[in-house]
Amino acid sequence: MLWYLDKLLAGSHIPYSEEDIKEWVKNGIKAVVVLVEDHEVDTFESIDEYFRILEKYDLDYIHEPVRDFSPPSLEQTIFIVKWIEENIRNNRPVLVHCYGGIGRTGTVVAQFLVYYERLEPEEAINRVRAVRPGSVEEFSQVVAVYNFHRYCLAKNYKLDNENSKDNLLVCPKCLGTRIDLWLGGYAGKIYRCLDCGYTGTIILILSKDDYIKLKEELRESK
Repeated sequence: MLWYLDKLLAGSHIPYSEEDIKEWVKNGIKAVVVLVEDHEVDTFESIDEYFRILEKYDLDYIHEPVRDFSPPSLEQTIFIVKWIEENIRNNRPVLVHCYGGIGRTGTVVAQFLVYYERLEPEEAINRVRAVRPGSVEEFSQVVAVYNFHRYCLAKNYKLDNENSKDNLLVCPKCLGTRIDLWLGGYAGKIYRCLDCGYTGTIILILSKDDYIKLKEELRESK
């Protein structure tokens, strides 16, 4: 395991044995973000057995499976980042892991640094790579860090869930609000803007007040 925020946030590959989990606990880890898909848990009999071992050592955990070489969806990112923040603020160090501890783990850690430390995307990615070279390995993962930074700026770093009735789904390209929702495979939610034709998994989630404020700021900047 490697520390990205000293004694607060760490990253790792999938544990190869129960001894690895003991080492996490020895280093102060209290909570774990599991990013692997079920079939990737090949170091234990099953993912359920793995979760039982985490519980055996009193480790809280969330399982947010992300396809290998892909980034988490925005919805997943918001949930994970808020969960990590809550644990850290309660003095409960968190460890994030995927399979190799490079792509998906590095992406989530960089996204958390963008939010928690208000870093620019490039700086967050460079910090992660300084600890674990090769992290955030896919272009789509780099884009996800930049898009999450854009989302944080638009939301003034107030992370909300899109299910709130007071929130609007907003196109990140044209800021249109006529959004059609598709559902699909590993990509999770796929959005299509009926105004500009944008299609993708990244969407802005803004309150009505924040949306009006953003539109006014953009109008004034022109």
